[in-house]
Amino acid sequence: MAVTAKAYREKRAGIVKEARTFLEANEKDWTADRQGTYDKMLSECSDLLAKATQVENLEKAEASL
Repeated sequence: MAVTAKAYREKRAGIVKEARTFLEANEKDWTADRQGTYDKMLSECSDLLAKATQVENLEKAEASL
């Protein structure tokens, strides 16, 4: 079964929450390694949003047939 746009968005929301917690917990002692981890989280969020949008666009196209 294909992953739904909702599932991608829910996973993205979880990562956004994790990124916020990570940022707040480490902001006083920010390092290059922590920046790398944070950047990776945000990149994954962007990827998941793109996948959700792709699935939604496909669903719209299918609905218009």
